Amino acid sequence: MLIRRSVAVLGLSAAALFGTTSIASATGALPWPGGRVYYNTSANVFKVYDTACDDKHVVGYWKTDNGQSGKVENKAGCNTLVQKTLDVGPNKAPFYYRICVADFWVSSCSDWRKDPHGA
Repeated sequence: MLIRRSVAVLGLSAAALFGTTSIASATGALPWPGGRVYYNTSANVFKVYDTACDDKHVVGYWKTDNGQSGKVENKAGCNTLVQKTLDVGPNKAPFYYRICVADFWVSSCSDWRKDPHGA
């Protein structure tokens, strides 16, 4: 009986731990120190948040397999959001994005991430 309870508690703990990391439906997110980017697949909205009060701007870059690309810059400062509706076409080609936090001398970027809800 004690073993069953232990296994049940471990199973519930793992479910609680891993359940909190899931991404909302139709939305991809990429956190990075100083910022965060989100892409909402169903609305084609790309959002760039500046999450740090560090005088550095945040840039979200995006690209598709069919050759489209662009960036959305957030120079508004601490705890702000800049968003843009993208025209990536009706076929919803695989979509990739990354985030960079920049200052005058150094640029720090994440790796490219494929949107989990893309084609």
